[in-house]
Amino acid sequence: MGLDGDALMARTVRAGPAVVAVRCPDAEVRHTVDDLFGDLPAANSSPAAVLELERDSATGLLSLVAPHGKAGPFELRPALARLVTIMSRLALDADASRLHLHCAALGSPDGSGVLISAASG
Repeated sequence: MGLDGDALMARTVRAGPAVVAVRCPDAEVRHTVDDLFGDLPAANSSPAAVLELERDSATGLLSLVAPHGKAGPFELRPALARLVTIMSRLALDADASRLHLHCAALGSPDGSGVLISAASG
């Protein structure tokens, strides 16, 4: 069910401590977004952030409007990749009391490896 009865609003989800909803330009994109975030739990509260995918009527390309600005234009797949990035960032930003690490793992054919990590940001 959409936010405020809006038929083009994807379901509101909880990404870590962040509660986010995505407004979509059409039902096809809404279904794609719902499928993309299908593993995230539904949120029972109002979203702290509403992201919006807008479609340019002339080109058909999508732009993503987020709390920190607008990105695009994109084809659908790159727009969804940017959406996932923004959702992840919102989840990290909503949990400032924890240290978030970025990691890389390097492995060799003999089974040895190393994990490199650094603080996020």
